[in-house]
Amino acid sequence: MKLSRKLPEAEFEIMKVVWEKEPPLTSTLLMEELKQTKDWKVPTLSSLLSRLVDRGYLRTEKNGKERTYYPLITEDEYLQFESQDFRQRYAQRSWISLMNAFYDGEAVSDEELDQLQAWLDMKRKTDG
Repeated sequence: MKLSRKLPEAEFEIMKVVWEKEPPLTSTLLMEELKQTKDWKVPTLSSLLSRLVDRGYLRTEKNGKERTYYPLITEDEYLQFESQDFRQRYAQRSWISLMNAFYDGEAVSDEELDQLQAWLDMKRKTDG
């Protein structure tokens, strides 16, 4: 599916829970998970879930009185969309300046540096 725009923060919070849990997810389960950090009422969650269904991020089925939800977009697909969108908006910037923008002064582990080096080596071989 072709994603067209970034999710609003509230919808993104719902999708993070959806990606974390095993589908199918009920609205009751989602409300239980989200009430730890959000002060949403049931109608608010229902409205946000409807928007996610309309936008093609979720599909829903009615099972008795309860609705169940299934993700149609993986977290990796959304991350790739967000990354491409970010790169397009800041295309005039070099890769180094983008990497520096992501670096926040926190120590980078040797493992992370090894993973980055492996990725760079792979890109050098495949992209020439």
